[in-house]
Amino acid sequence: RGLLDLAAEGAMANPRCWAAAGIVLALGIVLTLGTSAASAEPEVTQTIVTYDISGATPAEIRASLDSNGPVDPRSKRRFDAVTRWSVRLQYNHAMDRERCNVTTATTMVEVTTTLPRLKVTAETPAELSRAFKVYTDKLMQHEKGHGGIAVAIARRVEAAVSEHPPRLTCDELGRDVGALANRIIRDEGPRLDAEYDTRTQYGRAQGAIFP
Repeated sequence: RGLLDLAAEGAMANPRCWAAAGIVLALGIVLTLGTSAASAEPEVTQTIVTYDISGATPAEIRASLDSNGPVDPRSKRRFDAVTRWSVRLQYNHAMDRERCNVTTATTMVEVTTTLPRLKVTAETPAELSRAFKVYTDKLMQHEKGHGGIAVAIARRVEAAVSEHPPRLTCDELGRDVGALANRIIRDEGPRLDAEYDTRTQYGRAQGAIFP
C-alpha cells in the first residue's frame, strides 16, 4: 500500500489575492495482492474556524477585519477569509507478470476555512449585523468554491494514479506515483484557483463585498 500526503494552502480573501502550493509530505509503501486498478469518490472533511471582530460602524468593522484577519503564511498578509486543504492518497500495488501495477487508489480531502465572526453587542445596529451576515455568507460561498477545487484535484489524482502504467519494480512505481500526484497538486491546483478567482473577481462577483 502506498500512503501519500499532499498539502495545499489557499489564502482566498475578498478582494485582494490568493496563494496556493502543493508539496509531498510523506510516502510509504506496503506490498499487497491485486490485479485491477480501481478508484472511489474522495472522502471529504470540512472544518470551519472563526475569529472574532468588533465594531459599531462599517468602517470600524473593516478596520477590525484588517487587524484581526488570518495571516497567509506565504505572503505574510492578513485576509478576511482563508481556505487551506490537504489531500491524502492511499493506493495499493502488486506484482503481475513481472511488473508492478497500481490496484486501487483512494483519496481523503481535508478543507479548513477561516471566517470572521462579528461580536454583536447592544451598540451594534441591527442593520449592520444583518449586512455583515450577508457578507460572511457570500464569503463562505466563495470559499466553498476553493474547497470544490480541492475535491476536483483529489479526483484527478485518483484517476491519474489508477491509470498509471506498470513499472518493472514497485519502488520505481512508488517514485513515479509520488511525482505524478505532486505535479498535479503543484500545477493544476494553483491554475484552477487562479481561474476561479479571476472568474469571480475574488468573490466580488458573488457579492462578497464589505462595506
